[in-house]
Amino acid sequence: MVRVAVVGTGWYSCVNHLPALKAIPGVEIAGICDTDPDRLATVSENFGVAFATRDFRMLAALGADAAIVASANDAHAEQTRAFLEAGAHVLVEKPMTLSAAEAWRLVAAARRCKRELLVAYGWNYKPHFAMAMELLRQEEIGPIESVVAHQGSPVRRIFTGDLGEGRWSGALVEPKPETWRNAGRGGGFTFGQLSHLLGFVFGLLPLDTVSVSAVMHGTRAGLDLGVMAHASFRGGAVASLSGVAGVPEQDDNYCNIIFYGGRGSMVVDTRLDHISVGSHRGASRRISLPRGCGRYDCIGPVDALIAIARGESRNLSDGAAGARAVQTIEAMHSSARAGGSRIDLSDVQMQ
Repeated sequence: MVRVAVVGTGWYSCVNHLPALKAIPGVEIAGICDTDPDRLATVSENFGVAFATRDFRMLAALGADAAIVASANDAHAEQTRAFLEAGAHVLVEKPMTLSAAEAWRLVAAARRCKRELLVAYGWNYKPHFAMAMELLRQEEIGPIESVVAHQGSPVRRIFTGDLGEGRWSGALVEPKPETWRNAGRGGGFTFGQLSHLLGFVFGLLPLDTVSVSAVMHGTRAGLDLGVMAHASFRGGAVASLSGVAGVPEQDDNYCNIIFYGGRGSMVVDTRLDHISVGSHRGASRRISLPRGCGRYDCIGPVDALIAIARGESRNLSDGAAGARAVQTIEAMHSSARAGGSRIDLSDVQMQ
């Protein structure tokens, strides 16, 4: 039996993490934690969890085999560290943390505690990611020289605050606006959404960002809704990274990534049921994938957490990928505040 602790019983925990755990044979939800007593009681009753507390330290003290940290973004660092040090493998929601320094400290803590640290990047457990990883392993397109990556998300009205309660109709618990509309607590598009795209890229390619320049647009309250950025990496590769909270609500969140190598290119688009590979020698092909397999969900990371606790799986969304994503997003914000000036990260230690 794998015993799992869950910190944060908000909307997404209730529609993804907790049901996913319940669906896996041989898994017990050892306890849950939330700062909201009413929400905690509701979720405890509905999911049949006996141990419920407002203190994450009490939950960590249970000594669960694994933990999911799905609390407010600015609480991730402290809570994730507590569960790693208590001996649990940890799946932390994105963004992993709100600063690169905190993120790399968690990577070091996981290494020191000999535990796996996963970040909740759902696309990293989809067929698009697996096939792209295999093609890169085979070096079919050669060493990566450039990446052009874009994400579109149907979340504009969530961030602008003009989305009515109808979106959450029928939900066990409703998300609190401060979880996505407070820029100081990691609200906004880049930390909340672009982290998916960067988790995909850095999950495939362990690139160390050395400089970033970026411009953003957003709400009058200072919440970012979109970004266009240029990044350069140690070793010489460069990237164009962009994203926007502008997809119509009836459509899906998606990523489009083009990898350019010395021998060709590869196009990964989660809206398509194939990956395209082209060669400078003139040959090109499409590799078919299961229909609809790119639609986003976060079941894969939960399944991986349990498999890792059983010693049966590998981590496709590790803390290093999460730290690189946070570091790049943090630099984007610094650059945007400076009018798009280049931010040099060469003085930041990367693990």
